[in-house]
Amino acid sequence: MGDDSNVEEYLDPELDQQVSNAAATDREPVPGPFSLSQIVLGAHVFAAAGISLFIWPAFRNGNVPQVVTLLTLVCLLLVAGVYTRRVAKRREP
Repeated sequence: MGDDSNVEEYLDPELDQQVSNAAATDREPVPGPFSLSQIVLGAHVFAAAGISLFIWPAFRNGNVPQVVTLLTLVCLLLVAGVYTRRVAKRREP
């Protein structure tokens, strides 16, 4: 069995140059007043705020399992928003 560790033999230099140029220009800023990381975090916060509107009526009706489920969902959305914001911030130009 041959040694296939030398990848350069199989690559086309012209195609590799085009791929690297495309990856370099892929980091365009998002048009508008907000950055990508702010949009991502804002979407998670708005979703969590929308879900939190249903917590109080469920609590008033005595539906404790629904209250716990909604609180867990709100917490998970906020945590996911923070982590997703960190990833988006690394991808910004």
